[in-house]
Amino acid sequence: MSDNEIVNWLLKNYQLEAVFIDEITKNVNDIYQRLATDPDVKTDEPKEIKFQVVKRSETDYAELQMSSDAVLFMGGMAKAISDIIIKQILPNIQPATKRCSHCNSVNNSIANYCYQCGNRFERIS
Repeated sequence: MSDNEIVNWLLKNYQLEAVFIDEITKNVNDIYQRLATDPDVKTDEPKEIKFQVVKRSETDYAELQMSSDAVLFMGGMAKAISDIIIKQILPNIQPATKRCSHCNSVNNSIANYCYQCGNRFERIS
C-alpha cells in the first residue's frame, strides 16, 4: 500500500483518528520549523526518532529514554491531543444535570446531595 492509499484508508475508516494524525503532523512540523537553524536538521534527509526502554541500575524499573527528536515529536503529539480534547471534544459534552429544590443550584445528575447547600436528593426508583 502506498502512503496515499494508507492516508485515504485512514480518512475513510478512522475519521477521528485521522484528525489526530493531521494535528500531530501540524504540531510536529511547527516545532521543527522553529528549529530550522539547527545544524542537525538537514533538507531532504530523514531524521531518526529513537525510543528505547532501559532498566536503570539504581532502580528495578524500566524507563523510556528518547532522543531529543523523539521528545519534540512527543511534545507535538501531546499538544495536538490536548488541543483537540479541550477545544473540540469537551465543549460538546453536556453532562446530565438536575436542580436542587432547596437552593435552585445545578448539580450533576448522579449527585445524592446538592453541592451548594447539602440538600439530599430524592431517589427515583
